Amino acid sequence: MHEPIAKQLGLDERQTLQLKQELESHSWLYSSSIVKRALAIYGYAILGYLFLVIPIGFLALIIISINVAFQ
Repeated sequence: MHEPIAKQLGLDERQTLQLKQELESHSWLYSSSIVKRALAIYGYAILGYLFLVIPIGFLALIIISINVAFQ
């Protein structure tokens, strides 16, 4: 994951290792472990889902309660 970035920047071996460590410390998306990357993607998907579903659910509840109140 970090090797194409290091190649574009023309980094030597020591700098490439430092880049790898920095990227992995910031996010699991840059980890060399498949499990960590999968968990990071799954976590981001769940957060995105919750950011969409919770406001839409509250909006639906408000609309339903307004409709029931006016009937």
